[in-house]
Amino acid sequence: MRALLILLAILALPIAEIWLVVFLVGEFGWGPVLVAGAVFLGLGLAMVGRASRAWGLAIQRAQRDPGYVNTGFGAELGSAALLLIGGTLLVIPGFITGIFGLVFVFPPTRALVRRVIGTRVDAAATARGQQRITVIEGETVVRSSEPSPGAQSGGGGPIVISGEIVGPENGPRTPPGAAGPGDQTRPGPERSGDGS
Repeated sequence: MRALLILLAILALPIAEIWLVVFLVGEFGWGPVLVAGAVFLGLGLAMVGRASRAWGLAIQRAQRDPGYVNTGFGAELGSAALLLIGGTLLVIPGFITGIFGLVFVFPPTRALVRRVIGTRVDAAATARGQQRITVIEGETVVRSSEPSPGAQSGGGGPIVISGEIVGPENGPRTPPGAAGPGDQTRPGPERSGDGS
């Protein structure tokens, strides 16, 4: 049923576009209608180019900064994709497609559309048993189970969040300051018995 409705909408769109152009020409004349069509075309071509550049910059940034893939990469690609769709709709002759294109082009409405689509995608993924994974970039703190000599029992230390380290190949990563496979552990300074 949904496919039939989509097919009918696609077939009805050209008829609606022609009727709207005839109506606008009858109301305002050919001059303003042609100017508006040229403005839509120019804006659409500019938005298509801008979307392509934003897409390329997002990919380059992801290659330079691996952490960006888990933070803003998806949002940037989504925004560039919506901008590309809006520019394409503006390039297509017609005022109905142009109005929809403006919705995808303007930042406030584009952000709203991206939020709605993201919510629907998350709901569909949840219904299929999938779950969104949030990766928090941080620093690994190695802490011994026994308190070090002279350590205070107060809560002035760093906040430690228990978790699991997931590397690029789902393998363990060597925490900062920990000895690697080829490193040797050097003994620290000896403590004298008299406390000096």
